[in-house]
Amino acid sequence: NIVDINLASRISVASIGAYSYAYIIHSVPITLIGVALSTAAYPRLTERLAKGRPDLFKKDVEKLLRLVIWFALPAVTVTFLMRGYLVRIIVRDGNAQIAALLGVFAWVILFRSLYHVLSRAFYAQQDTRTPLLVSVGTVSLTIGLAVWWSQPANFGLIGLPLSQLMASIVETIILVTILQ
Repeated sequence: NIVDINLASRISVASIGAYSYAYIIHSVPITLIGVALSTAAYPRLTERLAKGRPDLFKKDVEKLLRLVIWFALPAVTVTFLMRGYLVRIIVRDGNAQIAALLGVFAWVILFRSLYHVLSRAFYAQQDTRTPLLVSVGTVSLTIGLAVWWSQPANFGLIGLPLSQLMASIVETIILVTILQ
């Protein structure tokens, strides 16, 4: 986020505030869905493995992923479709730039929420290294894409949430692939 703020500041002074508002708004559903559900399910996941039941562990992870998708997709839809109203609530007269950024960030909600579940599945297996290494790689990808896509000749400010979206999709795919 610090890199994104730095890149936003190079576009315009107003870009910093717009990016920050959109980032904060999109973080709320991630915390309420991904963080909350994965934290609540973590003890059960570790219990399944402690009792030597990897079959039940796998079923619980699958159920949890479905549950997160079931909650996240409406959050994505509401955030995307109602982004103008959400911005108008926070910024009195509204702001088209924040709404545009939030439109891209809305899709990040799904993949970041899934990330929390997937990382907890690795933690339950006492593997903290895999999510860390995947995250380091995707942070590098995010920075590279953000630097490239935020150039005025490319996407400008909208390139910052686009880079986060692309990296979160890649991160989710990698973790799901490894977990299988």
